[in-house]
Amino acid sequence: MKKRVLDSVQDAELQTRFHPESTVHIYTETGPTVRERAILREEHWKRQKFIGGGSFGNVWLERCVQGRREVGLRAVKEVIKSPHDSKQIDYNRELEAISKFSHRNYERCFVKSFGWFENENAIFIAMEYFEHGDLQHYLHSAPPLPESDAQQITFQVLEGLHFMHENDYSHRDLKPGNILVRSKSPDLWWVKLSDFGISKRAADNLAASSTLKGTLRYMAPELLGFVEPGEESDSHNAQAADLWALGEISFQMLTKEPTFKYINLLSTYIRSPDSFPSAALRGYNVSEVAIDFIKSLMQPKPEDRQTTSKALLQAWMLPYNSHTTETSVSTEYVWPTSGK
Repeated sequence: MKKRVLDSVQDAELQTRFHPESTVHIYTETGPTVRERAILREEHWKRQKFIGGGSFGNVWLERCVQGRREVGLRAVKEVIKSPHDSKQIDYNRELEAISKFSHRNYERCFVKSFGWFENENAIFIAMEYFEHGDLQHYLHSAPPLPESDAQQITFQVLEGLHFMHENDYSHRDLKPGNILVRSKSPDLWWVKLSDFGISKRAADNLAASSTLKGTLRYMAPELLGFVEPGEESDSHNAQAADLWALGEISFQMLTKEPTFKYINLLSTYIRSPDSFPSAALRGYNVSEVAIDFIKSLMQPKPEDRQTTSKALLQAWMLPYNSHTTETSVSTEYVWPTSGK
C-alpha cells in the first residue's frame, strides 16, 4: 500500500506497536545537543469506548495513559481491510484527503488528523475528539435552529466545501452525521467536516455518476436518475451534488423536516422548479434571503446551482464573510491565500 500513496500520506504514518492493553507510538524527537540529536519517545493509548460507526468504519475514543505529547483524548477510526470485497472504500483516498486538509490553512474547517497506522486487519486514523458529537446527534433532540445559528453552520460548511472544491475534491457524502460540533449554542457554533471515506478527487478519472455513493436523503437528483448529470466535467457534477446536500442540510436545520418528504414530491419539483417548498421555510419565519440561498443550491440541474465561490457571496453568507472585498463581490469569492 505504501508504494501507492503520496509522500505526505506516508509521512503521516505513526510508528506503532500493538499490545493487548494499549497501542504504543514511537516518535523520534530532536534533542538540544549533538549527542541527543535523536531521542526516542513513546506514547501509550488505551481504548475507552465505542463512539459510533457506519458502512465506512467504526470510531473509538482513546485516552493517552503514558508519554502524552499533545492531546489527551483522540478519536480513532478503524477501517477493516477487505481486499476481496468489491464494495470496499479505497482508504488510500481518505488518507490522502485527511492528510491534505489537516494542514493549518484548512484545519478550522476540517477534523484534524494526528496520523495513521495499520496492522494486518485494519487501517486506523487518529483524529480530534469532539465531545459534542456530530450535528445529526444535536438536531435529533433539538427544535429547529434559529436562523442565525443555521446561518453560522451553513457558512462554515460552505467554507470547507470551498477549500475542497478549489483543490479538486468533492465530499460525496455530506450530511449532518459528517459535520462534527466543536462548540455550540449558547456559545458561537464551530463545526468541522469529517469522513472523507468516499471523497473524490478529479484526478482519479472516475465518473461521479459511475457508482451510487452517499446517503439517500442528501443525494442530488442527478445521482438518483431524475435528471441528466449535464455536460460539465465529472468533477463539477460531483461538486454540484455537494451543494445540493448543503441546501438539504440547511433546510433541515431550519425546519426539522426533509425538503422533499416523498420521492414523488422531488419528481414534481424536477418537472416544475416553481414547486420548491418555500412555504415550509416561511412557516418558521425564515428570511427571504435564506430561502433564496437554499433554492440556489437546490436547483434541479447541477449546472444551474451556485458554485462555492458564488454561494459565499450571496446575501445570507455575507455577514460571516470577512474576506469579501468590493472587487470580489461582483465576480468570485477570493481567498487571501489558497494554502496549496
